[in-house]
Amino acid sequence: MRIRDRIPQRRQPDRRYPCSRRARSCPPPPWQPMKTLWRGVFAKPNMVSYHEQQQTTTNFVTLSRAVCLIQRLVRNYRARKKAERIKNTPKELQDVDMHAINCPEEHTGSVEKLAVYLTKPFRDEGHKARAIYRWITEHISYAVADFLAMRYPDVTAEGTLKNRTSVCAGYANLFKSLCEAAGLKAVYISGYCKGHQFNKNLPLDQQMRHAWNAFKANGHWYLLEITWAAGFMDLDRQLFVRQHSDFYWLTPPGEYIDGHYPENKSWQLLAHPLTDDEFVNRAFPTTRFYELNVKLIDVTETINDDVDGDAKVRILPPTHVGIITKLLRNDRQMASSYTFIGRKSKIATIFVKTYDPGEYVLKIYGKDMDDKKSKYDLLITYLINSSKPSKIQSYPFFWSEWGMPGHHLYSPIQGLLCIGKVYTFKIFVAEATKVMLVMGKTNIALEKQSDGNWLKENVQIEECNEIKIAAVYTKGAKGLLRFEVEDKKKIKLIKKTHKPGQMG
Repeated sequence: MRIRDRIPQRRQPDRRYPCSRRARSCPPPPWQPMKTLWRGVFAKPNMVSYHEQQQTTTNFVTLSRAVCLIQRLVRNYRARKKAERIKNTPKELQDVDMHAINCPEEHTGSVEKLAVYLTKPFRDEGHKARAIYRWITEHISYAVADFLAMRYPDVTAEGTLKNRTSVCAGYANLFKSLCEAAGLKAVYISGYCKGHQFNKNLPLDQQMRHAWNAFKANGHWYLLEITWAAGFMDLDRQLFVRQHSDFYWLTPPGEYIDGHYPENKSWQLLAHPLTDDEFVNRAFPTTRFYELNVKLIDVTETINDDVDGDAKVRILPPTHVGIITKLLRNDRQMASSYTFIGRKSKIATIFVKTYDPGEYVLKIYGKDMDDKKSKYDLLITYLINSSKPSKIQSYPFFWSEWGMPGHHLYSPIQGLLCIGKVYTFKIFVAEATKVMLVMGKTNIALEKQSDGNWLKENVQIEECNEIKIAAVYTKGAKGLLRFEVEDKKKIKLIKKTHKPGQMG
């Protein structure tokens, strides 16, 4: 055996893994610049600098600029993923909420002491802000009596913490002070909101002012409406009802702008900020609208009628959400035959007819059809501005099944048919195996076309009280539409007021 074989040789680096611990513990290989380039992508910001400060080649300078760009993109991607985990990890949020809600009273003597207790167990900035947010929503009540009397209580952070009651300014000041005491960045935002006393006929500078917050976590700014998240005012009993709503936690700016307009437009956090008039005229959905993941298409609150006197409103609900409507005139509910719904594609179109010029109120309700315990909740309200009476006397009545996706009526669109006249029935019903037209004791089957529509031409209306359209699905048969029929001597007027979206 040679002498050199007895001497322990230094371990050679594993060049298959240039960033591994084993490779870093070995002498630098001849391709050290590429290794430095690879490690620089994931290094901390203070560990990467432009290599043009050193004596390197031109090609290496170009690669180093790419390293800095890639590193910035990687950091932003990781920050976004971390921000998503804040909102999409219920288990973690439940732990944070329990810690904040069960805060002992001895830790609430001062803002600094409370901030230390709420945020000490957590390292993530989002979880620290969540703990502060949940403590305020659980322990601070809205001063309803002071608000209605137009007198303002102590809105400082110390006064709000001591009295455990305040108005929006007190909520916002306390959140900002607790965040600053915990080392988080937070701001107090002043502006306007579409609350109880908002009047769209007044200029924006004459509306009641409101206050909310924004905080920075993991490199991103988030808007926070802590006052509305705590509960709501019962104006009839003049009491504050505590009812926490997580909708106002990390609300997207595109949804937040529907109800909040900051004086400093930069705090809209939008690429294209809205103007004063756009905010005032913008429709204001309920929180249930966003909980069901419904999207706005017609964003203005007021919808004008067309040349025929009809109005159309469009929204984009998910396929599992059923919708019904209600039309009011002078606070009186009108018959459901004044509105009609079509949902052939993903877009839901609500048709509205009016009987004389004026302003009407259209309320759209929605329900999660997969949840059997859920009920129809108000989603959004529109104002229909009618300039002339509609040419259509009434729309067909429809069952709630018609409010689901995959239903659209092409003809006849009017809900009152004349005896002896000939009509063409054309309808789209997705997933139906058979579509029937029930006219008195006569059943007429519609024929399915290649485009998916069901068609029956030259149908002469016989003497009967009503005509129904029903569909047969794999789970059974369901009624869809009902048409009124004209009497021989006089037109039978619709006198009954039906519930929205249901048969009479």
